[in-house]
Amino acid sequence: MEKFFFTSPYLTLNLIASLLLLLLWYSGILLLVMKAIGESGSFFGQPLPAELAEFIGKLGQNISSLSVWVIVSIILTFYPIEPIIDIFYFVTKYLILNADGINIRSKIRHRVIPVIDDVLANYQQVTIVSHSFGVIIGTDILADYQNNKSLNYLTLGGVLKILSYKSRWILKEIEKCCNNQILLSWTDYYSQKDWFAAKTPQPKTTNSHSIQITSHQMPIYCSIWEQLSGKTHSLYLYNPTWIVDLLKLNN
Repeated sequence: MEKFFFTSPYLTLNLIASLLLLLLWYSGILLLVMKAIGESGSFFGQPLPAELAEFIGKLGQNISSLSVWVIVSIILTFYPIEPIIDIFYFVTKYLILNADGINIRSKIRHRVIPVIDDVLANYQQVTIVSHSFGVIIGTDILADYQNNKSLNYLTLGGVLKILSYKSRWILKEIEKCCNNQILLSWTDYYSQKDWFAAKTPQPKTTNSHSIQITSHQMPIYCSIWEQLSGKTHSLYLYNPTWIVDLLKLNN
């Protein structure tokens, strides 16, 4: 946990805040259920003793009337809790090694690989650029991708190191990607100002055909608020540094 925090403090703090708000969100739903029990005297159609139903209803009413719940309700109005839940749900499903995770990764592969095949059919060499969670998807696909053409790989603000603490198979995919002979190079960009990403780790085991990940620390100029809010994570897309290297790779 300590390594995870110092690798991505923004993600850790945001995760903690989101989990706390998620608990409060579900607690709010529980209070609504408690008040509904007090009014109806039943729980999902099953009648309860009158005294018990009255007690539960009054308890829910008293808790929800506290000023803290007024503040929580205001915060939840402005905080995008539902999109965050959707993101966490997707990432968890994608990373887990079970039937659901394999199914999600398989669906993404069947959508992305035909696009790569079509592009390589018209060009001898192609550079694939990925950003954020797209780096996870790109690495997962390129680890096993085969073609008689060549590819360069360029990653921006990758989360491979961060999510490898959650799922160790990511490190194996990085290693397979570096050992895949179809890749000519892997250029990785990260920034100390971006608390949502980290430098992609170099695999420990290599062979004679392995490529080295060339990592560059990208200078991102931003305000402290942009750094604290995580907005710096999208600023790679507006930085010309990697675009210059992209043009060099394709010349």
